[in-house]
Amino acid sequence: GEGDVLAVVGGSVVEGKVVGEGDVLAVVEGSVVEGKVVGEGDVLADVGESVVEDEVVGEGDVLAVVGGSVVEGKVVGEGDVLAVVGDSVVEDEVVGEGDVLAVVGGSVVEGKVVGEGDVL
Repeated sequence: GEGDVLAVVGGSVVEGKVVGEGDVLAVVEGSVVEGKVVGEGDVLADVGESVVEDEVVGEGDVLAVVGGSVVEGKVVGEGDVLAVVGDSVVEDEVVGEGDVLAVVGGSVVEGKVVGEGDVL
């Protein structure tokens, strides 16, 4: 929900820290740790093994994990479907308000409620 916290620990998405304006998230050796300031309009992408600013993330923007890197991929809207299959993000399940997406062992599965302000 709003204010919930998701962090990648050992390749899995788990609850960890509250992500708010000014909070810092960075991938260090596969784990999400505090690292860079995240603000409205900021962009986080997985490049190599570090989280760096890359593109502006806005409502309707799409981030997908391809080969371990976060890249723009498809527009995510109500009713759209995203799932990680192999190492690519493909359409799979309908994503709606209240739906749950979590990365478990490199795959996106239903797991936690995704709400406004949530972090994946």
